[in-house]
Amino acid sequence: MRNGGGKDALQRVRPGEDTVTFPIPGVESGRFFLPPFGAVPGEKAMAVPKTKKSKSKIGMRKHSHRVKVNTTRPCPNCGAAQRPHRVCDACGFYRGRQVLTIKAD
Repeated sequence: MRNGGGKDALQRVRPGEDTVTFPIPGVESGRFFLPPFGAVPGEKAMAVPKTKKSKSKIGMRKHSHRVKVNTTRPCPNCGAAQRPHRVCDACGFYRGRQVLTIKAD
């Protein structure tokens, strides 16, 4: 036997090897849960998807991750770049009338 041993130990046999013994803390009787091989005692298993996500579903999820480009248009009064539905920063006009007074630097 390797890796410890004793009364409260779990023994497993791998193909082509001797008996391997893993001590299990807190086990005093012979009744215990046998975890799958390679599982670490005390750790919870991760959730695994049941089916594969299609390319369409992946694209729908990633659709909101894209970088949004701010749209601009030329101001009808001065021709500077202006965002839609906002006052022009260069001349202070909005929808054909003066809304802000811009100071000259």
